[in-house]
Amino acid sequence: MIITGKWFKGGEDITVNFDINIFPDTCPICHSAGQMQKIGYAYIRSTTTNGDEGGQIILQCPKQDCRKYFVAYYKIVSQAGSVLDGHYTYSRPQSYSATTFPQNIMDVSTEFVEIYNQAEEAENDGLDKIAGVGYRKSFEFLIKDYLISKATDEASIEKIKSKNLSNCIEQDISNESIKTVAARATWLGNDETHYLRVWSAHDVSDLKQLINLSVYWIDSEIITANLIKDMPNPKK
Repeated sequence: MIITGKWFKGGEDITVNFDINIFPDTCPICHSAGQMQKIGYAYIRSTTTNGDEGGQIILQCPKQDCRKYFVAYYKIVSQAGSVLDGHYTYSRPQSYSATTFPQNIMDVSTEFVEIYNQAEEAENDGLDKIAGVGYRKSFEFLIKDYLISKATDEASIEKIKSKNLSNCIEQDISNESIKTVAARATWLGNDETHYLRVWSAHDVSDLKQLINLSVYWIDSEIITANLIKDMPNPKK
């Protein structure tokens, strides 16, 4: 689709034709699908924060209970005469829906849930350089709060709080499924906080997968323990 817009270059507005490859069909605020309504022009700027030429189009959500305005951002990849070829990159503002965790996990560590969702919000907002650090922090809260929930005395709790996370996993977790995935989540999480990466073939998406697997196994262990408690063997 070609629309006419302004390209601010050399201190003046130049009228150009803006050829966009994708027109957003989902509102980034209410997340409803539909034909977004274009408002006004595409405003082109010669330099964006990452050094690429880019353009913005003001759009409005057609859904009656939303009708919010947002901006679609495009990267200029080529120019032929007065026609700029723009490829869609993202829309802002973008609302964020927090990840919902099982109630057992909420009971074990509300701090884990809060920190994880803050990291996820940062990642969704393009702050990928700091999101991994947040995921790593959230995971430490998950594991330590899980172990504290199983501790039987104050001395053990204080020891867990001060112990290195890797040692907590190796020495204090008896469930092999949790131990296996938790160790690997720690490896990748440490990569997010250090200057040199050890696991260069893996990224934040792998870290999140390992965290979610840890959540699954911890939740499964709690569910199993509760069922056994509620249904004791009648032959004993």
